[in-house]
Amino acid sequence: MSAVSSENGSGDESPHEKLRHDIVHCEMCISLAARAGVNIRESMIRAVKLARAKLDANEVDPETEAAFYYAMAYIVSRAPYPNAKVSDDLRCCADVVSHAGLTGKALAASDINALAAARDAQKEFAWSPSVEVPFYDAMSHMTEAIAPVAGDTVGAEARKGARKAIRNYSISALCLTLLVLVLSCQLFVIKQLSGDIQDRIAESDPIALKMHNQLQAYSAALSRANEQVNQRHSGDVLEQMQNSPEAVAIKDTLQKFATNNRQLYSDIERTKTISRLFFWLPNEVGQRLYGFFGYSWGENWGIVTSQYAQKCPSTDVENVPDAIFAFSNSMHYGYRLIWHKSPAAADWECTTDSVRHALEIDLPLFNIGVTPDQKNRMIPEDTVNHGFQKIAIYQQIRATANYARDNILTLVGMMTGFVLPILYAWLGASAAILRKLRDDTAACLFHPEYSKVANRAHVTTAVIVGISIGLFSDITEAGKALSPLAIAFVAGYASDRFFQFIDRLVHALFPSDLAQPAPPPEPKRERLSAAGDAPRAART
Repeated sequence: MSAVSSENGSGDESPHEKLRHDIVHCEMCISLAARAGVNIRESMIRAVKLARAKLDANEVDPETEAAFYYAMAYIVSRAPYPNAKVSDDLRCCADVVSHAGLTGKALAASDINALAAARDAQKEFAWSPSVEVPFYDAMSHMTEAIAPVAGDTVGAEARKGARKAIRNYSISALCLTLLVLVLSCQLFVIKQLSGDIQDRIAESDPIALKMHNQLQAYSAALSRANEQVNQRHSGDVLEQMQNSPEAVAIKDTLQKFATNNRQLYSDIERTKTISRLFFWLPNEVGQRLYGFFGYSWGENWGIVTSQYAQKCPSTDVENVPDAIFAFSNSMHYGYRLIWHKSPAAADWECTTDSVRHALEIDLPLFNIGVTPDQKNRMIPEDTVNHGFQKIAIYQQIRATANYARDNILTLVGMMTGFVLPILYAWLGASAAILRKLRDDTAACLFHPEYSKVANRAHVTTAVIVGISIGLFSDITEAGKALSPLAIAFVAGYASDRFFQFIDRLVHALFPSDLAQPAPPPEPKRERLSAAGDAPRAART
């Protein structure tokens, strides 16, 4: 035993003797810290030196003693005796014994006695090889007795790490689920809009051609009817033209055509909202980056705009004081807006009234009026021109709708081809990790360091799988009705199986003639059953 142990004497020590022993132990820890390169605060060392000086002078006061024990707690935590590794091993062995007692696993009494002796030696600063050798032999026996559980997986740090990992991955899975849900709903709406636009255009194209031919034929018949009225001064012909089968067919066709126009225009407005939602941030970043280098970003990429309508600059509108005028929100601002000049016919999208006039039918249709000289009755050709105007407006709406559909389908392709597979693979990895965490926590198999590294590696490989899964979708489906997103989720859940599939694919595509050498067998080791006993072979 060391000199320190010889000073311990009996348990009936005076307060000064106990303080002297603690000072000796603390000075030993300071020496060990200096040899191991562990920094100790100078104020703590000064507190120990002051306690030693006052003890030697027999002038110890409560303030000095309190400062010393505060410094001792700090020094022992920074430089445990005999070293940090042995201290950790003692703690792990204590956790192993506690776990074995709680789970009913038998441990040899000699091993427990060796642990108790080692803990006493650490406490009394009497560590020596005669204590260390039986302790580590007992540690090996106890670890084998509770296998596959290990000392690092049964302690408080492991339980704390498991709770933290479960919380973090639960939050991650929840956020991923919400993100996938939002994107899936958006893509569902986009697909519905795309299909509706395609159906409306397919329905309106033949109607436009049919109505064009009807309007041309009716325009010629209307001109002849108006000439007959001028010659005979009779309106019977006009009543016949007004209610003729051709006029009824034109009214029906025009009504269907106007309905399709309004539906297409509504779809365009919704695609504008979606495009602004998805492409606003990339355009803002692009504008700032290009502006930083002195370049112009140009038009906003991906934002749906009208293809033929000109913009309505604010200079075309001026403010006029008017306390009575109310805006569309029913608020009074003390002024009204008026145009300097009337908007051009092509700019029918500049105001709400012009949009409504362009998309709705002016009633009544084929109304009988009078000639400019007020002498004869006639049916003006405004209704025919109104039909041709609807066809012209449809051409503009159709171009914008096709442009909008191409934009949102590009977005769908990006999301389903790149973004969603990564998210689904990540979500599958989170599900697998949470399930493994549940099983490991229940079986006391969660390792604070190894499990953290393994889980992060699982997420990283799942992201890689999500990026590359589209390249192997035709191969991995193997005749089964699985969507690429379902494959991404499954591959992320079991990314190791996916990489095994990649390994088999590599061996099939690039076979090697060299045989892989078999791994050498693990050597059997001998261990001691107890301190001083004969060696015995390890169990196989």
